[in-house]
Amino acid sequence: GSNTVITLLSILPSCSTDLKKAIFKWLCVTYPYCSKSAKQTYVKLYSCVFYHLSNEEILPYVCHLLYAITTRQVHSFSFSHVDGEAHRVRRLHSLYQHNLHSGQMVRPLFSLIQLFDQYDSSTLLP
Repeated sequence: GSNTVITLLSILPSCSTDLKKAIFKWLCVTYPYCSKSAKQTYVKLYSCVFYHLSNEEILPYVCHLLYAITTRQVHSFSFSHVDGEAHRVRRLHSLYQHNLHSGQMVRPLFSLIQLFDQYDSSTLLP
């Protein structure tokens, strides 16, 4: 439930990369089966999840979870209600460019940028 999500996200900073990867995999797998209130907890903790995009080893799982949280809340999670939407778009573009130049994985980031573009057409696709 909601408490489990909060607990898992709160311990992430002190976890090893392998444990972070396992936690995000678990969050991705269980999200579709969560109650409505637990899904609202994910939405409330969107910034906490977004923060972990900079960890390249868990990037695909973080992107997957962000994608699920965003698409599952189409009308109740409009970007006009998200503080720092422009900051998030800039951050996604920055990570995309960095990963593109360093040869790291870019597809999950591009998918997330495309999703943001669906809600705000002023988002520039790379």
